[in-house]
Amino acid sequence: MAMQIHTPPSASADDRPRCWRCGNRDLTLVYERPHPQFGSLGMTQRWLRCTDAACAKLTID
Repeated sequence: MAMQIHTPPSASADDRPRCWRCGNRDLTLVYERPHPQFGSLGMTQRWLRCTDAACAKLTID
C-alpha cells in the first residue's frame, strides 16, 4: 500500500527528496526498510515513486 510523503511543519520544502529524473518533490512512499548498513543506528532506506504521470520513476532515499 502506497502512502503520501508529508513534510513536517518544521522542515522546509527544500528538505524533501526530489525525483532524480524530473525534479518533482511530490513523491509517494512505495517501500521502507531499515538501512542495510546503518539500520542498527535507526536509519531507514525508502523507495519513493514520482507522482508525475509522465515520469513515475523510482527514487531511493
